[in-house]
Amino acid sequence: MTIFVNSKLTLTLTLIALSGLNTSLYCLAQQDLGVNAKQLSYVRGVSPELLRKYQPNENQTFSCLDGSKVIKYERVNDDYCDCPDGSDEPGTSACNNSKFYCENKGHIPSIIDSIRVNDGICDEACCDGSDEWGTSTECPNTCEAVNREYRKVVEERQRIELAGAKLKQEYIETARKLLQENTEKLSAKEKELAKKTKEFEELEKKKDDLENKERELREKKNAEKESKLNQVKSKVLSDVFKLRTRLSQNENDSKQYLYKLVNLVHQVKVGHNAEYDDKAVTMAIEAYDQLSQNRYNLENDALRAFSEEELAEQNGNEENDLKRDEESYDSCTSTILLLDNNIKQNSEDISELEKILNELKQGYNKNYHDSAVKGAVQEYETLLQERASREPTEEQKKARDEQSAQWRETLESAKKDIEEIETEFSENSANNDSDSELDGMELSSVRDDYYKSRGEKSTIENEIEKLKKDIDANTGPDHMLLALKGQCMSKDLGQYTYEICWLENAVQIENRDNSRQNLGSFAGLGAATTSSDGDDTTRIEDGGDDLAPAHFVHRYENGAYCWNGPHRSIMMVLECGEINEIMSVIEPTKCEYQAKVKSPVACPNLETLENQKHSSHHDGEQPKGTTAVSVGVESEKESDVIVGSDQKKQEEHQGSEPPSEINEEKPVHDEL
Repeated sequence: MTIFVNSKLTLTLTLIALSGLNTSLYCLAQQDLGVNAKQLSYVRGVSPELLRKYQPNENQTFSCLDGSKVIKYERVNDDYCDCPDGSDEPGTSACNNSKFYCENKGHIPSIIDSIRVNDGICDEACCDGSDEWGTSTECPNTCEAVNREYRKVVEERQRIELAGAKLKQEYIETARKLLQENTEKLSAKEKELAKKTKEFEELEKKKDDLENKERELREKKNAEKESKLNQVKSKVLSDVFKLRTRLSQNENDSKQYLYKLVNLVHQVKVGHNAEYDDKAVTMAIEAYDQLSQNRYNLENDALRAFSEEELAEQNGNEENDLKRDEESYDSCTSTILLLDNNIKQNSEDISELEKILNELKQGYNKNYHDSAVKGAVQEYETLLQERASREPTEEQKKARDEQSAQWRETLESAKKDIEEIETEFSENSANNDSDSELDGMELSSVRDDYYKSRGEKSTIENEIEKLKKDIDANTGPDHMLLALKGQCMSKDLGQYTYEICWLENAVQIENRDNSRQNLGSFAGLGAATTSSDGDDTTRIEDGGDDLAPAHFVHRYENGAYCWNGPHRSIMMVLECGEINEIMSVIEPTKCEYQAKVKSPVACPNLETLENQKHSSHHDGEQPKGTTAVSVGVESEKESDVIVGSDQKKQEEHQGSEPPSEINEEKPVHDEL
């Protein structure tokens, strides 16, 4: 895991996983190799683990550690690079890919790049000064002083780890209780759900049975109702249809006369001679225009009413309508209602147009030779004469009116009978019928109970789903994070205050105006992000000695949309601490934040520390998981020192590129 630090440190801390590192690596050589290290010849720059590979054989040759070639033994550490992997020059700077072992008696051994051997600079990693063995530079042995500082740091870290481990153990105990409570709640809710489901199913069956009875009764009532209605309708349909036919004739006559009047006035409007400026003509046209505005499409309908196409269409429609209305009372009465309205409207329009034409007839200037006006007046007079000649006699009109009144009386009587039947068979009447097989109040009550039970069942199901989600959620080892769920941390970092609530959400608060930006909701544990130059800024995988466990990183995603960017998100990276505290927040990429947080969650388990302590006292080893410290002057460069006890450590670095340096990245908001 790449760690961002400031390179200018008076006290440079090089974090390493010692993994059971012995104070004396030579003891490891004795244990692992089964050979007394004192019997092996000393080779400068070689660690005890590899010392056996540097012993001369019977042919006085040396095999490069990568197996690429064999050279004379005398060419080992002769300040000339022979092996491609640089393994023949562990004690000189001849090979730029070789490694030099510093014994650092009194402290912890270390391995540095051989190119830093005999460079005239005392390397902090080699506190014993052995890296400048071949120069006039005098490097004091500071291992005892460094080790004293190292012990202070180790003790402080152990103190923090112990305090954090104790609190972590409390989290585990709390989480265990919460988990047990949730498990018990889940069991109780599942039993409650089973009981509620049975109750719900019984109510559902009862409701369905009553609704089926209601439906059967309604169908029975509807059939009886339809039978009575059909009797009334069929009895009067003949007279109603006769009325419909009479009204259709009247409506057609009035419409034809109306359209002829419209055409006459339109003829005046488009054909009159405006130069005469006849006031009567002008008034007639203005009155007609006003009527046309109030009666949309009247003029268009009138102008096309006498075309062959329109007449054919009207005749076809009328024939279909007659056939339909003759067979259906409902359709016939609907047509009667429409015809009554049309006749009334036509009568009003005819009165308006007759008034316009009568005033034109009386008022136009007869001295003007306006053919359009004179022609319209003459046609109007002719039309009136023809209409008068077709008018029935008083006796005929009286007989027709009496007959129509009789048919209409029959229709009104039928409507009254139908209304009474509708009232008789209305829903309220059916439910209140003493002979009814269905109690409407009972059905209403059962429905209320059913919907109430369904709501309660749904609530329990949601509670069970939430409990299962909490129980099955990845909340870290021993579910310890469950103890922190909903607890919030906040940190004022100058321009912004950051607030993170465990397993819930994160926000950024503008200190100037207290505005809040949502940085996301909890999305899971573990993540992997890559910086712009392609290097892993954080490796989070659950497994591996050098990888952070997944519960050390919390992802909060799908926050507020970032203008011209992604939705805001933040990744919280944990390290061991006595309390839960936000230490710093950086923004490696636009609107994607990383927060460094100290928390007991990231500390070792209490049992692990106790086992390490016992193992250290028993074996005389350095405590596992402790921190090595190198003390030196303020330096501009960053260390690429490799420290460790792994037998393959130095061999793996032979013939390989130097390890990556500790990256330095200035945080956006950090605590000084």
